[in-house]
Amino acid sequence: MTHHEALVALFDRLAADGTADRYESLHDDVARQVLEAMEVRPGHQLLDVGCGAGWVTRRLGKKAPGAQAVGIDASRAMISRADEVSDWTSRARFECMTIEDIDFPDGRFDHVFALDALEYVEDLAAAASSLARVTKEGGCLELIVHRHADAPQTEAWSEADGVPMHHLDAAGWAAALTAAGFTVQGTEALRDEREDATFEETPLVPDSETRDASLRGAGLLWLRATR
Repeated sequence: MTHHEALVALFDRLAADGTADRYESLHDDVARQVLEAMEVRPGHQLLDVGCGAGWVTRRLGKKAPGAQAVGIDASRAMISRADEVSDWTSRARFECMTIEDIDFPDGRFDHVFALDALEYVEDLAAAASSLARVTKEGGCLELIVHRHADAPQTEAWSEADGVPMHHLDAAGWAAALTAAGFTVQGTEALRDEREDATFEETPLVPDSETRDASLRGAGLLWLRATR
């Protein structure tokens, strides 16, 4: 089985068993922090890569009047789920494609958002270059990485998922973005700030102790970059 086939099989399964829907509860607060920091203006074009069931895409489409958001995912089952639960009021749509081969014109998007996505790509250089190509000059990339080298509890995720994954520190991720043509503006650890967050189990976060070690301990790595 190729990397692409294994990746699609994994996320097809996560779409079918309901895990995709539970990711919103898991990542809600860290996504909120990033979304609030984004300066989205009326009419901006936004891309959500590795969109899963599309919950971030729908929020992006509501960030400003006339803003348009597109979510892409390699899993057709995820795209079907995103379409199924879409509220049709957020100016969001969904298409099936890989991050390494994004089928949009050069410089299409003002903002690109990637949460828990680039860890899974087979060719990181190609994926980063693909994101750079479709980002407008002066446009922004928000990269949020859950599996990173400063979160040791995430190292076993690749074996558990059955898909090779990247496990870089902040400097490694920054280097990949810089090589693709982005200018990294800053990196920081995002931690869940909710005091009484409802816990919903996922295959990689099976209990609240694991959640707290990841989301409240090491946190997710956030890199902000411009094109």
